[in-house]
Amino acid sequence: MSNCWDVVRIVDEESLDFLVDINNQSFTHPWTRGMFLEELGQPEKSYLLAALTRSGVVVGYCSIWNVVDEL
Repeated sequence: MSNCWDVVRIVDEESLDFLVDINNQSFTHPWTRGMFLEELGQPEKSYLLAALTRSGVVVGYCSIWNVVDEL
């Protein structure tokens, strides 16, 4: 399992289509592309990270919110 993915990086608009596709396949009420763009527009509050294979294919993502006084 250690070779499932190789890289984690901050998401940019270039990889957003992959996230939207994963999200649409995973949830009955998925986020829209616009919702992801809104998150990308708030770097002081929100982080989107993507897990990629060595060949650059996005295989997963994580959304993190920075909330005051929470760890």
